[in-house]
Amino acid sequence: ANTPAIPVTQDTQTQASDTGVEPSTATTATNPVEAVPNTTAAQAEVTPLILRATEAFNAGNTSGTDGALPLLRQVWAIDRQDPNARALLNKVIAQQQQQTENRINLNKTEEAKASLTQTDDLIREFTLTDRIEEQVRLESQIEIREREQREAGDLVQQAKAAIKRGELS
Repeated sequence: ANTPAIPVTQDTQTQASDTGVEPSTATTATNPVEAVPNTTAAQAEVTPLILRATEAFNAGNTSGTDGALPLLRQVWAIDRQDPNARALLNKVIAQQQQQTENRINLNKTEEAKASLTQTDDLIREFTLTDRIEEQVRLESQIEIREREQREAGDLVQQAKAAIKRGELS
């Protein structure tokens, strides 16, 4: 149903004849089978959803009721292997990761953590592994930033205590 046509070569001709397929149905190496676009009812249903999801994404609407993610979820329910849906999902995740990094750079650690959690949820929901390396890098950046903030807080507390004791002015 969703399997692309495979060009027939001499090797596949041999395999076809070895498996009992009539030689007259095998295509010669000089005449490869062309991939035919999937024109199934599912594809007819998926294509307009992907187009709307792309328009929503380009307009900056990812999670609204008419946003890219709800539309992509509809696509996913029909066809989890659609390459256009996967590509757009990867763009959505990359955009969220960029927003997470921006929040880290602005020292908005809690917002960055929340954004990272949302992205983790999307990666799990859609089983997309392409962006995991970036996700791990961002998690590491957040941990470093949190440690730096704790250490700075500890130093401030030590300074305040020293001031109270009269050791600093």
